[in-house]
Amino acid sequence: RQGYDGVLSAGYYLDYKQPAGKHYQVDPEVIPGAVNIDIDTSNWQSWKTTIAFQDTRMEGDLYLFGSGATINGIIRSMGNTSAFTDTRWDGNRLTFSHESSFGKVHYDLVARGDSLRGTMNIALFSLDFQGIRNGGSDWSSGNPLPEFEKIEPLTSGQALHILGGEACIWTEMVSAQTIESRIWPRMAAIAEKWWSPRVLTQNADDLYRRLWVMDDRLISQGLQSRSNQYDLLASIGGSWSNSLQQMADVLQEDQFFNRMTIYPPPYHVKIPLTRMVDAVTPESRIGFEFNQLARNYMDNPTDRLRRILIEWLDRWTGMDDFLDAQIAEHPELAEIAPHAHHLAQLARLAKDKLTNEPRFSSDTAIIDLLQESAKPQGGTLLAVVDGFSVLLR
Repeated sequence: RQGYDGVLSAGYYLDYKQPAGKHYQVDPEVIPGAVNIDIDTSNWQSWKTTIAFQDTRMEGDLYLFGSGATINGIIRSMGNTSAFTDTRWDGNRLTFSHESSFGKVHYDLVARGDSLRGTMNIALFSLDFQGIRNGGSDWSSGNPLPEFEKIEPLTSGQALHILGGEACIWTEMVSAQTIESRIWPRMAAIAEKWWSPRVLTQNADDLYRRLWVMDDRLISQGLQSRSNQYDLLASIGGSWSNSLQQMADVLQEDQFFNRMTIYPPPYHVKIPLTRMVDAVTPESRIGFEFNQLARNYMDNPTDRLRRILIEWLDRWTGMDDFLDAQIAEHPELAEIAPHAHHLAQLARLAKDKLTNEPRFSSDTAIIDLLQESAKPQGGTLLAVVDGFSVLLR
């Protein structure tokens, strides 16, 4: 905006382990969470806020504008100022969220008098949040409303100062065996976003039609991500097996730095990166294809799609028995055992539904199973939960 040239990286951090489609949706000319709301200076409230993380306390400010169903807001914290528009104030409960470079940040607060208290949630972290009212349009005294600059879209001339982008990957959680799978093929999606006309890069779903072709092409040209995965699985399971490969194929690494929770502190550079979380990829190709197949079937339930789905489900119905047998000799696999059990249960339920032989299972039990299946295990996520949710709900 001030005439300086620059290279952008926000939204393209590969070490956050976000899917290619998420990176593809990032608009280089839009700042995530920027102040883009109209400020109602006649109807506002403010709080001085404190966020606690271990022994650290971070101060900031919260501003709400409007009332009823039309409340917008701005929060200033950790050196950032972000706007939000999804505010809900139900009784004494206040919830809202905003985008950040680390993903979406959610707030769940309770108001008592002039105080707010609750949590700020980002990824797996839940931080204590407190606020004390310190101003507002209904107060005759108190802190004045500061002036906020509304961030308008860049003009065509300003956009020319964006010289390009960079996709960064910090290396705390990668090794020589895993770095290629952490960069590719997601890097290809970011490259296409930057190198293609803007009008051609608006459809993230269409991206995947090309992404997997590019993945195969990179492998044929010498990328070692699959051969390295083969070696890691052979090391973890004593030898490579098709069943262990199928289990790895439906998992993906948890996002951001959530996998850090599986390591006991203190952290150090000599921690071996040889667990299942290292063998799986940041984005499961099988997970994407199964989830898409499930959606296609629900939109158009043909016999052909039903047969294909059942073929997939038959691969997974015995995954719990397979992994339980492997754990006896390879206990390091125990950390993903819940995924195997959830996968097998979901596959049986879905197959029974597709073959019109539903076993008894209440809606509540199915919802509980889906919620449990979505939880991380051993630093990994079960990537097919969305597809099962579509089929079973």
